[in-house]
Amino acid sequence: MANPAIQAVERSVLGKAHLRAVRDSGKVPAVVYGQGKAATSVAVDEREMRRLLAQGAEGRLVDLIINGKKTPVLIKEVQRKPVSDSILHVDFNAVDLTQEIQVLVPISFIGEQAGDTHRVLVYSLREVEVRCLPTDIPEGIELDVSALQIGEVIKVEELALPAGVALVTDPEAVVVSATVAKVAEEEPAAEEDEEAAEPEVIGAKADDDEAEQ
Repeated sequence: MANPAIQAVERSVLGKAHLRAVRDSGKVPAVVYGQGKAATSVAVDEREMRRLLAQGAEGRLVDLIINGKKTPVLIKEVQRKPVSDSILHVDFNAVDLTQEIQVLVPISFIGEQAGDTHRVLVYSLREVEVRCLPTDIPEGIELDVSALQIGEVIKVEELALPAGVALVTDPEAVVVSATVAKVAEEEPAAEEDEEAAEPEVIGAKADDDEAEQ
């Protein structure tokens, strides 16, 4: 399967004014580093960058095409504006396809709705760090939690990894555990006051006065 790709152009001018101009043109400033080479300043189209991120490309191998030359990279960091969520800057890490690297891989949980209806799953980890060749980075690691019983846990060492992928995260670390759902206690009904005063009967005194006449 081909790696996702994105076009980039080199940036020779630096400075805040230049960065503002790059963003105003619909592009995102970025830098490519790694492999013992000097960092290269580039710019990529923001819409294409958003498309890649929506496809889950962060942490996966991507082909960055700079002036027609393809460079395999990993998206290491994406800086965004807090309110608008627009992309401010991207860091690309160039990799050697023949050298193993360490990356974070998300865990995909299946069977979450199965099992005891009183069961609540507590997630301690949603991703693990692995070591492998850049071409062997898995998109995710599936974990079936349907058979997990209350009081049981699943540890990192129980994850099924693809061939060529080794764990870096502590194998004894807990990924998910099952516990009992808390039942909200009903508040006791307010007891009636036995010593409450008897309500006055309107007109009772009037009747007595009439009887005396």
